[in-house]
Amino acid sequence: MDSTIRTGGTTSSTVKRITDVDGLRGFAVLGILAVNMLDLADPGRMEGATAFTSSLDVGVRAFVIGAGQLTFLTLFAFLFGYSFTLQKAGAEAENSSVVPRTIRRLVALIAIGALHMVFLWRGDILMLWGLLGLVLLALSGLRPKTALFVSIGVTVLGVLYQGFNVLTAEPEELAPGLLHADGQAALDATRNGIGDYVSFNLGTFSLEDLYMSPLQVPSMLAVFLLGYAAGRVHWLENDTLLDQWLPKIQLIGLAVGIPTGVALGYAEAQGGDFTTIPGLLGQIGVPFLIAGMAATLMRMSRRGSGVLRVLAPAGMMSLTNYIVQSVLMCLIFTAYGLALAGQVSPLGLLGITIVICAAQVAYSKWWVSHYRYGPLEWLLRFATYGRPPAMRR
Repeated sequence: MDSTIRTGGTTSSTVKRITDVDGLRGFAVLGILAVNMLDLADPGRMEGATAFTSSLDVGVRAFVIGAGQLTFLTLFAFLFGYSFTLQKAGAEAENSSVVPRTIRRLVALIAIGALHMVFLWRGDILMLWGLLGLVLLALSGLRPKTALFVSIGVTVLGVLYQGFNVLTAEPEELAPGLLHADGQAALDATRNGIGDYVSFNLGTFSLEDLYMSPLQVPSMLAVFLLGYAAGRVHWLENDTLLDQWLPKIQLIGLAVGIPTGVALGYAEAQGGDFTTIPGLLGQIGVPFLIAGMAATLMRMSRRGSGVLRVLAPAGMMSLTNYIVQSVLMCLIFTAYGLALAGQVSPLGLLGITIVICAAQVAYSKWWVSHYRYGPLEWLLRFATYGRPPAMRR
C-alpha cells in the first residue's frame, strides 16, 4: 500500500500519470472503508446474523457490498503488482538486487498486518498481501505475456473450483433478523473490554480471516500478476495505449461489472450467503466493475477533471490511512472507545464513512504538503532500505 510509484521522470505528462495512479490508490483506500465499516461496526454480521433488518438497512448494506466487496482491494492488488516492477527497476538502476529489500519490505508489511489483526480488526488484509508478495517475488522472472497467461489460468482454476462448490453445496437456511449466539458473543467481546476484544480477535483467527478462500486468494494473486505484467510493459505510462484501451475497458467493465455487482448485492440481501450462483457471479464480476470504475476516473482526469488530483494525497499515504481507519472505527465501535458496535444502522455507517473519508482527504493534503511520506510509509521504507529516509520536504 505504500506509494512508491514516483520515480525518475519529471515531465508534466509523467507527473500527471503519477498523480492519476496515486489518485486511484486514494480512491481505493477510501472506498474500502465502507465495506470494512459494515464488518467492524456489526460483528454479528460476520457470524451470519445482524440486528438491522428493515428494507432500508438491507438495501444500504446490499449496495455497499455489491459495489465494494473486494472491489477496492482488487484495485489495490493491481497497483501493488504494478509498483513492484518500479521497485525492481529502481533496484536495477542502482545495481542492487531487488530480492533482499523486497523481502524486508514484505516482512515489515506482515508484521504491521499481524499487529493490526490482533489489536484492531481481525479482517486484516496486509498479512495475506505480504505472503502473496513473496509468491510474486518468486515469479518475478516471468515475461509479461507469461505472467498474463498465468494470471488468467489462476483465475479460471479459482472460478471453476468455487463454481463446483456452489453447484454441489447443500442449501443453507439463514434466519434474517435473529442474532445468533455466535453473533451475540462477538458483540459482547467487542464492547465489554479491550482484553476481551483482543482475545476474541485471536480466538476467532483463521485462514478465512486472511481471505484465503478458494476464490479470493487466486483472484488476488492473479491481479498481482496482472499488475506486474502491466508494469513490465509500462502500460500506465503509455499515452497511446491508454487512449486506445481506456474507452474499451470502461465500456466492458461497467457493462459486465454493474449487473454482477447487482447480483452480489442481491446475495447480501438474501442473507449474505455468497456460496450461491448470484454470489459467485458477483465475485467473478469484481475485476470488471473496478476496471470500469478506474477507467472512468482516468478518462475524466485526461479530460481535465481534478477528481484524481484531489484523491492523490490520500493515495500517497494509503497504508497510514488504512490503519487510521481501523483506529477510528475501533474508537467508535469497540471497547477502545464508545463501544457502539451493533447499535448503528447501515445508513448511519455510510454517513460516518463519508465524514471519515472527507477528513482523510483533507489531512492527507496537509500532510503531503509538509512531509514526503506518511508515518507508516516512512516506516516501511526504513525497513526496506535499512536507513531512515528524509521526512521533511
